[in-house]
Amino acid sequence: MGKRREETPRPLGRPRKSTDEQRSDVIGVRVSKRERAIIENNADGRELSAFLRQVAMAQQPRARVPLANREIAGHLSRYGNNLNQLVRLAHTGRFPDHLEPLLRRLYDLIVRWRRELLGEPE
Repeated sequence: MGKRREETPRPLGRPRKSTDEQRSDVIGVRVSKRERAIIENNADGRELSAFLRQVAMAQQPRARVPLANREIAGHLSRYGNNLNQLVRLAHTGRFPDHLEPLLRRLYDLIVRWRRELLGEPE
């Protein structure tokens, strides 16, 4: 038998940022209650620190994604995973009985979600 190669364990989680990229400095800013209300309104539910950083760095603040869009994205992700599994089976020559009804349902859902997102009548 051959020798088993010793592997160094990989650290778990996200890779550490370099010291230049770490956000360790804090800038304190005093605002009036009125100014804070205006800033919070403009942030539209986003974290104030991220919103203020983007505005100060002359970046376009990222738009808040509506809950309906996040839910639809979750559904699409699950259907995409199922579809990948079915395609993998199809490439082996095995077609599950439920493939065609699933594809029809997926198509109907995509059409419905598109209409909802674009505000089109059914």
